[in-house]
Amino acid sequence: MRHVLLSICGLSPQVVTETLYCLTRLKKPPVIPDKIVLITTGGGEKKIKEFLMAKGKGQLFLFFKEYNLNPGRMRIEVQVLKSPNGETLEDIVTDAENDALGDQIVAIVHKLTQENDTTLHASLAGGRKTMSFYLGAAMMLYGRPQDTLSHVLVDPILERCPDFFYPTKEKKILTLEDPQSNKVRADARKAKVTLSDIPFVRLREWIPELLDLGPFGFRQMMKLSQNLVNEYARPVTYDVETRFLLIGDVKIKLTPLHLSLYAHFLKTKAQRCPHKNKAMCGECTDCFETIYDIQKHKDEIHEIYRHTGGKFMAAGPVLDDFNLRSTFSEIKDRIRKAFYGNPVLVQRYSVNPAERIWDKGAMRYGLRLCKTQVRLL
Repeated sequence: MRHVLLSICGLSPQVVTETLYCLTRLKKPPVIPDKIVLITTGGGEKKIKEFLMAKGKGQLFLFFKEYNLNPGRMRIEVQVLKSPNGETLEDIVTDAENDALGDQIVAIVHKLTQENDTTLHASLAGGRKTMSFYLGAAMMLYGRPQDTLSHVLVDPILERCPDFFYPTKEKKILTLEDPQSNKVRADARKAKVTLSDIPFVRLREWIPELLDLGPFGFRQMMKLSQNLVNEYARPVTYDVETRFLLIGDVKIKLTPLHLSLYAHFLKTKAQRCPHKNKAMCGECTDCFETIYDIQKHKDEIHEIYRHTGGKFMAAGPVLDDFNLRSTFSEIKDRIRKAFYGNPVLVQRYSVNPAERIWDKGAMRYGLRLCKTQVRLL
């Protein structure tokens, strides 16, 4: 597993080395980043070059040397934010600039969380408060189970010291001012630095559709996310007498075969979930069934079929491979029409395939809606 440190960095580049100190020296086991990504403004880039990366005296490389870390294994990227017209963003002073930095931070986090073999360590410590908020929100959208969000805490007296970058191995006396503007001395070796872990809700675990949506702009992502969250409150049930599939206040007329199969998948989702203690489904498809599994429940499907079709349908439907696949496609067409082609809702409420089971050579089918939405008769 490769580790990536993502840090907001404003005009105080000290947060980078302070966070690195915590990860590499205090974390158990130590975390040695393979890549460091710094999000900053034009002014912050100047500070990074001057204080962290200056040849021979940059604090980042002095830290590597002092603690015997190999700088060659850490790739450093400085992502300088752009203004709405594409120029380097020096500061955030307008609504348009505020929106632009939000869009870019979301895009960066989206990209860094696409690789399965990485852990992202996001630090909120630097930059303006809005930058930290956007990073935290982006982690809620795209953060994976292994990813972390943190804030570095430093001795209050050293927070105001421009010469403090990390606790040193040897004694290093710094001269600084206390809150009353009195000159005081402090030893960098004795400094206390803490990496405070910040818990956050990982929406991508519960709303897998987010991964297929973006990244769009921050405001649009928030709107789409809220709409998807609202979907978890939309109940799904059916009426055998009228043959309506009811998704919230949306009524979809189905044939007896359509409704009997959809009702079967609803029952499977609600009653045959293999993870009884798991509150929500998220990306899980463990309840999805092969054609052969569906055929095992033919009595249940036939019973619903008879109720919807009456005595003329007493023999029940033919549950062969061709008939089932074509029926799934027909159900999807009706749902697509009901939701005016909305791809997210069509995907959520249609019967969909999951991964192939190679030892049986069969696809698995089911509903991607959450079991909390199912209301059985």
